[in-house]
Amino acid sequence: MTDPVPKSLCDTLRDLAKIGGISGDEERTANYFAARAKALGASVATDRLGNVLATVAGKEKDAPVLLIDSHADEIGFLVSEHCGGGFLKLKRVGGMDPGVLPASEIVIRGEKTVRAVVAAKPPHLMRAEDRKKKPMLDDLYVDTLLSEADANRLCPVGTPAGFADALTVLQNGRVASRGLDDRVSGACFLRVIELCRKDPPAYTLKFLFSVQEEIGGLGAETSAFGLTPDLSICVDVGFAAFEGGEGPFLELARGPGISYSDTLSRTLTDDLVRVAREENLPFQLLAEPGETGTNAHEIQVSGRGVPSTVCSIPLSYMHSPAEVADLFDVEQTARLLHAYAQKGSFAPKEIRYVG
Repeated sequence: MTDPVPKSLCDTLRDLAKIGGISGDEERTANYFAARAKALGASVATDRLGNVLATVAGKEKDAPVLLIDSHADEIGFLVSEHCGGGFLKLKRVGGMDPGVLPASEIVIRGEKTVRAVVAAKPPHLMRAEDRKKKPMLDDLYVDTLLSEADANRLCPVGTPAGFADALTVLQNGRVASRGLDDRVSGACFLRVIELCRKDPPAYTLKFLFSVQEEIGGLGAETSAFGLTPDLSICVDVGFAAFEGGEGPFLELARGPGISYSDTLSRTLTDDLVRVAREENLPFQLLAEPGETGTNAHEIQVSGRGVPSTVCSIPLSYMHSPAEVADLFDVEQTARLLHAYAQKGSFAPKEIRYVG
């Protein structure tokens, strides 16, 4: 029988849903993580780019350093143009399908928060050819319902924006919100830090809440270079199965995915799987040839090299206004990371120069 999911996980995700944090504008999210991690007993630092590093010391002074990464940013938009009458246009930050935008609520986070909607033509007024066309972002207008002067003042060009900022609790322990990629991993990290208060880790843990992952892993690359960890686990979201999708995909409520890839450390991945099996923790295996679409690649090739693997929390409808996750998977991912921090046996090989 698995342990119950603590209410704190849902509370954390509800808090995070209210905080904007698109790539390049992660300060509010980073501050939240820093304050929560410090309150749980971790030592906290912030670097020049805005990455947050929370450290939990290992049992031994010279314990190997395990870097556990998640990203603090989410996809979103920047205001790009004023069109008169309180209407705006947007440019996207990160990858998304513009087809999900018509009639969506948009939150513009400038001097004051402005709630707006993406204008949508009523079906009664559509011509036959309109119904066949896929919406393009350049053709969409955001209605701020403000006067032109107020829109120009409160939503100047360059202002960050994102989808609506509410978490919806669904049936069967599932939640929906924008930005669960990768807020679920951040909530998971805080849970691991909480678990370490009772059972200190064998590794020294460096929890990295990295910036700018959605636009190329910039925060993780610079932090890993500065930290020179001994090994790394990158925690992100993975595609969960949905009707009509062509997999293979992860399944919700079956635990995290563990990835085998030619770009990851097989030895470290084997060790993570070993601990999951020995602790009777649920997990799913993934084969991901090539780069995994996470920060793992940037971390693994940083400095003199950091053996890395990937642990994925299943997520449905990724990069949309209503991403769906199961809190069971978040809790089980936290328990796996905590177990590995105590019982992992991976140790990096010494560097030997020949010649």
